[in-house]
Amino acid sequence: MSKLRLNLDDLIANCPFVPSIIEIDIEEKLAEQKAITVVWHTEDVQFIRPDLTEEQSWEVLKLVRYKHNADLGINWEELNFFADRLFPKTPPTQKGNKQ
Repeated sequence: MSKLRLNLDDLIANCPFVPSIIEIDIEEKLAEQKAITVVWHTEDVQFIRPDLTEEQSWEVLKLVRYKHNADLGINWEELNFFADRLFPKTPPTQKGNKQ
C-alpha cells in the first residue's frame, strides 16, 4: 500500500471548492470539551512594559506560557517578572551627573 502525501497549501491553492479561510468558533470547541481558556495578548505585556516592542512582548508571552507558576496561573506579576527577566529595565541616565 502506498501512502499519499499532500501539501495542504497546494491543495487549497489548486482546488477551487476548498475555502481559503476556515472559521472555527474556539469558544464552541472549548465548550464541547468542557474546557476554558484565558487569553493574554502582547498589548497586555506592553501595558506593564510600554518600552517593549510587540515582538519582545510576544517573546515574554511564549516564555510565560511554559514557565509560569502553575499554582498562581498567569497574572500581571508573572508577566512583569518574565518581562524583566528577558528584557531587564535599564536605569535612566542622569544628565549632568558625571562622576
